[in-house]
Amino acid sequence: MNSLSGLAPLLVSAVMCWVVGVSQAEGAAARPGQLELWTTEAGEQLAFDGVFYSYRSADGLRAFKLWTPPGKGPVRALLLFGNPGGGFGGDTRDKSRQEDLLEFAAREGIAVAGVTGFPGRDVYSKLGRHILDGLAAMGARGHHPELAALPMIATGGSNAGSFSYGMLCLAPERMIGITPNVGGYHELEAPEAARSVPAWIHIGALDELSSNGVERTEALFALNGAKGPLLWAWDAEMKGHENGGADHVDFAFWEAVLEARLPVRVPAPGRPAVLRPMDRMKGWHVDHRSWDHRIVKIFPAAELPAQAEPGRYGWLPNEGLARLYQANATRSRPLQLALADKPAAPAAGTSGVYLSAGLGTLVDPGQVVRLKVTAKPLLRGITKVTIYDRGRKVAEADLSKGGECTLKIDGSKKLYALYAHAVQQSFSGELVERVSPPLQLLVRDPKASARIAAQLAPLEFAASARARAVEPVVAPVEGEIPETATLRAEAWDRAAEADLRRDGKVAPAWSRMKVPAVEVGAAHGLKTRPATGARLRVRSAWTASGLYFLQEVEDAKWSETADTESDSLDFHLASVDARRVAGRVPDVGLLAKPGATALLCAAHQIQIAVGGSAPDGSTGINFMDPWDVRRAELRPADAFGGSGYWAEVVRLENGRRAVEVFIPWHLVGRPGFTKAPAAGTRLTLALGYQDGEGGGKLAWPSARDPWHAPAAEESPAPYGQLWLMGAEDGPRL
Repeated sequence: MNSLSGLAPLLVSAVMCWVVGVSQAEGAAARPGQLELWTTEAGEQLAFDGVFYSYRSADGLRAFKLWTPPGKGPVRALLLFGNPGGGFGGDTRDKSRQEDLLEFAAREGIAVAGVTGFPGRDVYSKLGRHILDGLAAMGARGHHPELAALPMIATGGSNAGSFSYGMLCLAPERMIGITPNVGGYHELEAPEAARSVPAWIHIGALDELSSNGVERTEALFALNGAKGPLLWAWDAEMKGHENGGADHVDFAFWEAVLEARLPVRVPAPGRPAVLRPMDRMKGWHVDHRSWDHRIVKIFPAAELPAQAEPGRYGWLPNEGLARLYQANATRSRPLQLALADKPAAPAAGTSGVYLSAGLGTLVDPGQVVRLKVTAKPLLRGITKVTIYDRGRKVAEADLSKGGECTLKIDGSKKLYALYAHAVQQSFSGELVERVSPPLQLLVRDPKASARIAAQLAPLEFAASARARAVEPVVAPVEGEIPETATLRAEAWDRAAEADLRRDGKVAPAWSRMKVPAVEVGAAHGLKTRPATGARLRVRSAWTASGLYFLQEVEDAKWSETADTESDSLDFHLASVDARRVAGRVPDVGLLAKPGATALLCAAHQIQIAVGGSAPDGSTGINFMDPWDVRRAELRPADAFGGSGYWAEVVRLENGRRAVEVFIPWHLVGRPGFTKAPAAGTRLTLALGYQDGEGGGKLAWPSARDPWHAPAAEESPAPYGQLWLMGAEDGPRL
């Protein structure tokens, strides 16, 4: 659910925030939509609602959520996503609801899980035990005993890439394979058993956030390759910190290793699955030094040179994956393959999809898909192009006739990993192979889709049944907010509001404001000083319709891509009275227990991408929950699904950028407002700017942001207040 189509259920289920967790007796029977809660002797907290398991460590710092596939059979394996964002800044628990992942996993009979709070550098040494202990506790509950020793595939980008490699080193006997992307490797020497676990590692040759990623990966392969056969491969695409081609090859890799390694017979309950070893001689090798050739060199394992240099040649399980590797790793790819009827999944690195794995287009059995091949001018003389699915021919296109062809989807297949291939004669008469980047299509199984829908329906119904229109009430004063932590929202009438629309320019009404802006810059609220000297200036206004923000950003070096992990605004907005948060009133709804994080259950985190050459206001909204963080991606092309929310990035002089944002009252905090609150209301607010290149973070009102600030502090310092002024108030500063 990475599109706005999932926004309505998120809003409906928002009111479940605390009600679900506290209304169920510990140990109650798990029924769809009703939580069964229990605590281990070590103090770990767990929950099960009949479909999803949730885990929270005793200190409240680590958590993961696991979806179980529908059906009566045992779960065969786990597809495990680490979290990006340095360990605490990212949360992938919503992967357990992502439609394409669930479709694939249901056909394979495997679970899907996402985590938060796992810095990759510490996974091998200590933190990965939380995953293993949590699975053991889930299995011990008796509903799915196989979870206790479940084999797994670890994957993810950035910190999640480090997480994946850490899990491989920690529990190689349980790892089916790994697909890390743009991650660091904090233990270069892997255990002996880990060298026999298939791995396809992705690196960005242009990655500014991991400038030594190529060198460290070369060292990783050289060191471990010198100790014996290594069943790993890596590629270094001409990309940055985004996913790149991983979104179009990883599913094929997962399918192959699941088929090759899972036991033919499911082990008895409580017995560990003994993974089948890979036959190295049945695999294929890839030459890590041939990426800049016209096509990457690949060959069968039997042809590996006797004195091969350690780390030079990667290994993949079969020829089909090796040929897919050619399409992904070859840097000169003058062919392009795309869907002719509708766009494929957004290219990794575009706004709103940064580091979001699993972006394959879902297609139906029997569907006829139109493909289109285009070629760069250097491909003179080529007219015939062949479309392959991992080395198997599936279609042909004629460039002289527009380059279009059709493909009828075979329902017995789980996916297609396509690429275009042609042979060109060079000026010297040499025949040269040319390829396109890969294009992935996931095949929907109607029966599996129906089972998933039936499985999830009771959960959505339970959320809907609990939903009620609640208007937050201005609470009595419990704590005071200093003036330095106050942003005043000016009251505007309909005439002023008429100026505010998405028209490519800053509304004139902002220049007529009487209330000063909040300044966040090099001397204020810095968690880490951005190398680019970034500054943030914020104004706010309110009307009967909702809240408006104008956020002006200065950044001497804008990121290459527009995404919410690089140059991006983020702000936490809660409907709870800020004075109650400052006074630490027990019922304000801190997301986790003290000592963990200062996230509020009553808050939304809104992230807006402002970097890249053409930022479009794409937004991610995180919906907090005691056991979860759900996410919706909002893109301008969706017209924001009628929710009323909008954001627009406007380029200003001297490289500055302004972002106008409108948030309707029903989206202000959890639960939202049914109508505009009264003047004098104090909403809880935290502001931030993530500087991608500088690696720093601006935060207001203090130097801490809610993701990283311990809730045990005397005051939840990350939060200030948004004071809704009356029309008669005027400036008060």
